[in-house]
Amino acid sequence: CLKLKKDFIMTMTEVYEAKIANSETTFDNETKLWPFVNLWVRCFSLYNYYPKNRFSDNELDPLSKYVRERIWDFKAAEFTTEASRRLASEFFIDKVEEVLKYFFKDRLSELTLFCIPASSKSVNQRRYGQFSRDLCARTGMTNAFEAVDIVQDGAPKHLHADGKSTQARIQLDANLINGKNIILFDDVVTKGNNMKAYFGFLTSNYNCKVLGGITLGRTEHEYHKTHPIEDILGTEEKPQTENKSIMDFFKDIYRC
Repeated sequence: CLKLKKDFIMTMTEVYEAKIANSETTFDNETKLWPFVNLWVRCFSLYNYYPKNRFSDNELDPLSKYVRERIWDFKAAEFTTEASRRLASEFFIDKVEEVLKYFFKDRLSELTLFCIPASSKSVNQRRYGQFSRDLCARTGMTNAFEAVDIVQDGAPKHLHADGKSTQARIQLDANLINGKNIILFDDVVTKGNNMKAYFGFLTSNYNCKVLGGITLGRTEHEYHKTHPIEDILGTEEKPQTENKSIMDFFKDIYRC
């Protein structure tokens, strides 16, 4: 009886230690508060993104207007200068780093950043190349940007009459992503179709654990007083209203 009791205690101790060890190597709690997109992937968006065709500048508070402009600059739109794109990239790197550290603490070195590819190789490089390198250098995350090779360009939805985008055709270096803990990254999420597609693609073909997605903005059609990043890190200082240049005027026309 004493031996059975001792064996039972040892067994329970082993189970407990196994649970502790497992909890230290998995990420079940870090993203559990992130909302789902497309019923598949948990995704945290730093800011609410208000489309220009629904919200004029006058309807937005200074921060929301500033974020919308910086997101367009980050996306490396046709009229965006390299200086504006770089400024936007640096602004968002600071914010993404803060959010990642808030949720993952000192475990960022265990994560791999996977930027969902843009529609063309050139845009993908401008938008995510330096951004991903800088962000991973600051956080210790593994950068999967070099694992992605766009072998055939797609086309963004604004170039299609039906408003639907054409996905780029890509090849991945399995040695750089196989079995990794993946954080997907995209500029803006609306319906979450890209998140869902890459969640399935990476988990099914490369044995990855996709923990969730991070985006700069989430398309909203109703106005909210605060942004998600403010809900966890506190209210941000509102940027000063800037005087518009003639280039800004034409950029706004293009965005409409």
